[in-house]
Amino acid sequence: MGVYGNVDCSGSSGGSRGIPLGGSTVTAATAAAAATATTAATAVIVFGGQPSEDSVQETNEIGESSSSSSSAAAGGLLSSSLLRWNDYKKSFSSWSTPTMVIPPPKTTTFWTTMITNSTTTSTTTTLCEGGVFSKKLNNASASTTETTSTTPITIKRKMTNVGRFSLLSETSTNPSIPVLVLCLKEQQQQGSEVPPLLSSKEFIQLYQRQKIDEKHERFHSVLESDPYHHGSSSSTSSASSPRHFVVINPSSSSSTTTTSDDKGREDEKSMVSSRVHDMVVYPQVYRNELKTLIHEAVLKPMDLTQGLWEAWIGSGGTIGQSGAIPKTTTTATTTTTKDVVDENVDNDVDEKMVESLLLFRAHHCLADGVSLATVFADLMDEGEEFRTRIEQQVRAYKEQRKQQKKKLSWWKRWLKSLQFFLYFWCWGTIRAISYQLYLYLYSLFIAPPNPWKLLQQHHHQQQQSTTPTTTRTLSWVEIASVDDVKKVADYFTKRRHDQKSKKQRQKMTVNDIFCSCITGAIVKLMNHHRQREELRLSLHPTPKDSWWRNTSSMNPLLHLSLPYLNLVIPVHMTGGILLPGSPLGNKIGAMVNQVPGEVIVNRPSDRLYAIHETLWNRKQTPAAILSYLVADVMGGTIGSWLGPRVTSWFFSKAHGNASVVVTNVRGPDHVGHFGGRTVETTLGFLPLPPGIPIGVVVMSYNQKMTLTVMAESWAVPDADQFLSWIVEEYEELAREAQSGGK
Repeated sequence: MGVYGNVDCSGSSGGSRGIPLGGSTVTAATAAAAATATTAATAVIVFGGQPSEDSVQETNEIGESSSSSSSAAAGGLLSSSLLRWNDYKKSFSSWSTPTMVIPPPKTTTFWTTMITNSTTTSTTTTLCEGGVFSKKLNNASASTTETTSTTPITIKRKMTNVGRFSLLSETSTNPSIPVLVLCLKEQQQQGSEVPPLLSSKEFIQLYQRQKIDEKHERFHSVLESDPYHHGSSSSTSSASSPRHFVVINPSSSSSTTTTSDDKGREDEKSMVSSRVHDMVVYPQVYRNELKTLIHEAVLKPMDLTQGLWEAWIGSGGTIGQSGAIPKTTTTATTTTTKDVVDENVDNDVDEKMVESLLLFRAHHCLADGVSLATVFADLMDEGEEFRTRIEQQVRAYKEQRKQQKKKLSWWKRWLKSLQFFLYFWCWGTIRAISYQLYLYLYSLFIAPPNPWKLLQQHHHQQQQSTTPTTTRTLSWVEIASVDDVKKVADYFTKRRHDQKSKKQRQKMTVNDIFCSCITGAIVKLMNHHRQREELRLSLHPTPKDSWWRNTSSMNPLLHLSLPYLNLVIPVHMTGGILLPGSPLGNKIGAMVNQVPGEVIVNRPSDRLYAIHETLWNRKQTPAAILSYLVADVMGGTIGSWLGPRVTSWFFSKAHGNASVVVTNVRGPDHVGHFGGRTVETTLGFLPLPPGIPIGVVVMSYNQKMTLTVMAESWAVPDADQFLSWIVEEYEELAREAQSGGK
C-alpha cells in the first residue's frame, strides 16, 4: 500500500473506530463550574454531539474523493466497496460545533483528556481525535477559569483496536516492528570545517521545521503504563494490555502563560532527541553491516512507555558503501542474477559525493505502512507539494464521479446500487466466508504436511541450545523501473484478452506480476531444501538417517511438498492513501489467497494467469473488509479476554498456514529531498505476522521498483539467493513480453 505514485497495485500495508455517544454536550462554563466544586481532583468527562446535515454532506463528498486511489489500488468491485465503506464511516466524521462545545472526533472514537491541578482550581475536559481545543473554546475557558499555577496535563488518546491487536498477537521473539531505511546522497564541500552531513541534530531540526508534531500528534506519544503490560512490546500479558497513548503535546496545554508553552516545546524536543541517535560507526562492509543493523532493529523489543519509534542517523560513506544504493546502476533486467547481490560489481564513484543513512523503526500499534509513508513524505522538502497533489487528485476524482452520476437517471443509479449490494455485500460475503472455511479445512485434512513446520522442527533439533533463538535473513534489490513492469503487465493483459471473451477482460496489475514471481521463487526454494537435505545425507549420514532410509517412514525433508500455497495480501481500507488532516492509525485488512505452487512448474506466464484469476475473484468479495472487522473485534475486549497466546493462535489459523505475505508501498513518483539532500533509495521491511515465514515488500519510489525480503532463517537460509529467484522469474516474464510470446 502506498501514498503516492502511479503503480497499479491491489493494496496492502489498519484506523480508529468506535460508536458515537449522541445526546450529551457539555459547555466549557459548565465544566468550569463543576470543577470549582472540587479541590485537587481528577475527573474524566466525555463529550458528545449530533451531526449536522451540512457537515454530513460535506464529509460524504470527501469520502468519495478519498477513494480515488482505491480504484487504482484494489481494482474491481473491491475498490468500489472500499469507497462505500469509507463513505459510510465518514458520514459520522463531521459534527456541528456550537461556540462553547468541544467537537467530537473526525472518526467516532472518543479520546480522553485528564487534567489535574495541585491548586484549588481543577478543570476537566475531553479532547477528541483530529485536533485540540478550538480557539473559541480556549478563549472561553480562559475567561471563565483563572489558573493560579501551571496546570500539568495528561492527554490520553485511545488506541485503535487493530493497533492493539498487533500488541496482543506479537511475541517476545517476534515483535511487530516495521523498519524503514532511507539512503540520502549529498555533495561533500571541500575546505569546509564542518561537512554538511546529515546528523541527529539536523534531523530534529527538520522534524520541527516541518511541524510533524502538529501534523501527526501520535508521533509524540508513548504507551500508557500498565501494571500487566509495563509498556514493553515483549511483555504483553493475557490479563491486560494498554488501550491508550499518552501524548506529549506542548501545544494543547490549557495554561495561559507563554512560559508553560515554551516549556512544553522543550519537553517535546527532548522527547524527540531521546528517540534519534547517531550511528557510532558508518557501515563499512558492503550490505552485510547494514543487514545486521536492520536485523537488530526488527527483532529488538521496544520499551513503548518511552517512545513508539526510534531512528538512527549515519553519514560519511562513499556512494554504494553501505549497499543501500546499488553499486550497479543498471536494473535487474539488464544484469545477470549474480550481479543483483554481488558486492564486486562496481562503477565509477564520484568521490565528492557521500551517502547518509536514516534507519527508522516503529511499533505497529503506532500506525500502518500507509501512515508511516505519509509521515516521511511530510518530512521531505516537497511535503506540501505531495499534499497538494493528493488534494488535486481527490478533487478531480470527485468531479469525475459527479459527471458519471449525471449521465444516469435516478432509477438507474438506484438499480446499480441494489445490484452492487446484492452481488458484492450479500453474495460476496457468503463467498468470502465459505472460501475462508475451505482454506482452513484444506490445511487440516487435504494438504500434505506443512513443509514450513517440518523445516522449523528440523532447525530446532539441529540447535544445540535448549531455547531456540530467532534469526532472520533479509535482502533487497532494485529490480526494474515502474514503466517496464507496467509494460509487462499490459502485454499479458492484452494476450489474456485475446484468449478470453470480452466479458472476462481483466487488467493485470503490478501486484499480479510480483505475486507470480514470488510464488515461483518459493517453488524453487522447496526444491532447494530437498536437494540440500539429500546432499547432507550423502556427506554426513547418521544412524537415524540410515533408519529413515531403510524403513517406510522416510525422511520428511526429502519429501517436502507444496502443491498449493496461501498468499496473504494486506489491503488498506481507504485505498492506500491518507488524506491531509487525517490522523495516523491502522486501517488494514487482508486477503488470503490459495495460489498454485508446485502444480505449475512450466512457464511463469501460466502461473501468472492462474494467480491473476485467483486474486481477481477475491477482489469481488469483501474479504479484506471482513478481516479488518475481525481484527478490530480481536483487538478489543475479546482479545484481552483471550490473551496473546490464543490471539496469536487465532491469527495463524486464520491464514491457513500461509507461506508468504506480500505488501506494496507506493512512494512519490519523483525524487524527494531531506534538507536539500537527495533521497536516493527507500527500503521497507515487514514484520512477519505470526505463523508466516516470509515477508516481501514491493516498493516504488522515483519511478523505480524495489523488492525487500524478510524471512525466518530456517525457511530461507539465503535471502540473497531467494531474491535472485524472484528476479529470474521476472526476467523470464520480461523476455516473453519483449519477444511477443515467441
